[in-house]
Amino acid sequence: MFEQRLGEELPCFKRSDVPVPSGCRVYKCMIEECISLFLVLIVSPNTDEFTIEVAYSSSDRLPSTSFLIEREAQPPELCFRISHLTQPGFKMEHWWRLAAEVPPEKGIELLSTGRPTEEPVAVARERIAPVVDACIAAVGRYVVPFFEMTLDRLGVRPPWRA
Repeated sequence: MFEQRLGEELPCFKRSDVPVPSGCRVYKCMIEECISLFLVLIVSPNTDEFTIEVAYSSSDRLPSTSFLIEREAQPPELCFRISHLTQPGFKMEHWWRLAAEVPPEKGIELLSTGRPTEEPVAVARERIAPVVDACIAAVGRYVVPFFEMTLDRLGVRPPWRA
């Protein structure tokens, strides 16, 4: 669902085979063979949540995961969580929650039986779609302007402005 929505909003981002840990997917937009823009979907291994990392690189490689500017690279490479754009100065990371809220009586049932109640796929898709839409909207509102600023400094026109 994320890949489909990202493709609708920013078709230049394609799924990449860049090596990443399990539970992550990388989407890359190569611009004029001079810079690569990355969006990394990170799914929590412990909860039904996900977040996004934002990165750019003058090479084809995904920069290391840290809010660190690699100054030796020209232009510098950068990788950070979307929270740095959506909540500047705030130390909490932004994670989008996919799981439905569990009412107290269902929580008690889960604790006593050890079996989660199954949700029909159609119901889950209806519940998840707005969450994915909110994430894609945040990419459009915060990440796209950041990428545009980065590309403007290089004198490169973003493909979505064509």
